[in-house]
Amino acid sequence: MESVKRWYVFLTSAVGLHAVAWAVITLLRRLAAPGIGGPGGNAQVLALQISIIVIGLPVYLIHWRWAQKLATEAREDRESIIRSLYLHATLAGSLGPIVANLYTLVTRGALRGENTYVLSSLLAIGVMAVVFVYHFRVLADDKTALGREGAPVIRRLYQLGFSAAGLIMMFVAADNLLRLLMLLLGGSNWIGRGLGLSIAGISAFNEVVRLLIGLGLWLAFWRALQSHFAASPEEQSAVERKLYLYLVILLTTVGAIGNATALFAGFLRRLLDLPPEGALENVLPPLIVSGVVWAYHAYVLRKYDRAVSPQEDQRVRRIYIYLVAAIGLAAFVGGLATDLTVLINSLVRSGGLNNNALKEQLAWGTAAIVAGLPTWLLPWRTALADTADAATAGEGRRSLARRIYLYFYLFAGVMTILGTLITIVFQLLLLLFGERTAALLVRDLALAVSYALIAGGLLYYHGGLVRADDRERKRQMAERLGALKVVVLDGGDGSLAAALAAALKAEFPGLDPQTPANPAEAAGLIQNAGLVIAPWSAVADANRQPAEAVMESPARKLLLPLPGERLDWVGLEPRNQGAWVRHTVNAVKQVLSGEEVAHKRPLGCAAYFLIAIGLLIAFNILVSLIQALSYGIF
Repeated sequence: MESVKRWYVFLTSAVGLHAVAWAVITLLRRLAAPGIGGPGGNAQVLALQISIIVIGLPVYLIHWRWAQKLATEAREDRESIIRSLYLHATLAGSLGPIVANLYTLVTRGALRGENTYVLSSLLAIGVMAVVFVYHFRVLADDKTALGREGAPVIRRLYQLGFSAAGLIMMFVAADNLLRLLMLLLGGSNWIGRGLGLSIAGISAFNEVVRLLIGLGLWLAFWRALQSHFAASPEEQSAVERKLYLYLVILLTTVGAIGNATALFAGFLRRLLDLPPEGALENVLPPLIVSGVVWAYHAYVLRKYDRAVSPQEDQRVRRIYIYLVAAIGLAAFVGGLATDLTVLINSLVRSGGLNNNALKEQLAWGTAAIVAGLPTWLLPWRTALADTADAATAGEGRRSLARRIYLYFYLFAGVMTILGTLITIVFQLLLLLFGERTAALLVRDLALAVSYALIAGGLLYYHGGLVRADDRERKRQMAERLGALKVVVLDGGDGSLAAALAAALKAEFPGLDPQTPANPAEAAGLIQNAGLVIAPWSAVADANRQPAEAVMESPARKLLLPLPGERLDWVGLEPRNQGAWVRHTVNAVKQVLSGEEVAHKRPLGCAAYFLIAIGLLIAFNILVSLIQALSYGIF
């Protein structure tokens, strides 16, 4: 109920504030220079902006005073994530126009002397600066009143967002400046001199301004993030910063792969006597800038890993490793399939490779192989080392990123083989029915077999890894199972303990759970137990047996929060005995697998809906693949 009220108050405040701020900017622009907004309709514009201010300002003030009153009366309101989201969103919504108008002010006003743009930009910067400074002070007052930040995750996302914006501005500016330099050194015609230089629509002055503004924006927010990181263990364990670093590294890696492929393909085109296509200045600058950005963030990431605990969660790192490996392998396999297509077509066509279209495919396919193979091998070696290291092998083999990667390529391999086999049968039946001549049948069958062999290689390799992971998981489970002594307690008539013991024996045939009949027997068994399963009611009174023995035992304990007389559990759904048995068996399975015990909720309607969509997409991919192979599109 309270969250609904907060959403209403802050959404209304946000709409009112920004409507009034932009109405003030537009009104001031029209009054200072009527020509800013274009000819005609000046009276209508003025009337509209005054109306928005007259109506919107009281609405904003009423709701903002309400929000401030709530924050003053209740600490919960001041530290709510909704309030923090409003304040940081307002800072972002005012700082963005300040940066954009600053760029316009310098590039259109300072360089061209366009006074209209100078005045227009200064008015917008002035109004938005007032909004920014006020809300920045409110945020500082909240931190002082609470003694800490209300919602650090919102502040991190705000800082990371503007760090990314500054980084993108620097990337674009550096790319354009390098391209401009290459064009100038290449002897291209240019207009103007010094910072007024302009080639191919790229203005040196504009790009320098963009670079400086982006650098200032990035430094301001990135240094703030770095200082928070150095001063706070909470910041060091935050996943948002690490996710940002890996995302930047991933995007620059993908960009570098694409540009390196294009660069090498251009080199191969010259070797194959193909007419030149594209320009070096369109490929080399983004490759260089991507490399610099990648190198810096990789350095920061390595420094990050040295700063945090070795036991820090590695899920984001594994996602990055397997994602890059998947991209690299896809590029390599795609290039291999393209080169095989060229080879087979050159064998069945007259003239062999004396065909520009085939040479073009060969250049791009070979370039994809050269770029994709190391991109796959480097992270893949890291992934293999992760599963070979005794300290990380178990978690590495169980990681969701690894399983998605392996099963994705299993799926791709199976679908490709399925499509190629259907294609082979389809082509042979067409020949049998007289609907197909044998002229290109050999080519089409050879292509289908080649794709099947590539898919078979993927299937064989990744299937072997899946089987090895399963064997290792079963071995570790059997090892833990053989050494595990389980005691199951019952706080009632004994039916729960009996049902749990029966379910555990059925799921784990090597397990022999003990169900003591009385407290004295339970205390004796618990002393040597490795895992104790009990309802909360059986251990609630620490001064009674077997509760005292359970609490003092070093064994792993699984407690069932069963409801009782005048006892209800907050935040838990009511379940019958069968449901608790299923959840307990799943928890024991997690213990035996070395995983953290986590509650697995049943799939809801949304999950089934997404699964159905995924199946439809997979079916459409399969049909498209079969059609492409059948009609020789490849």
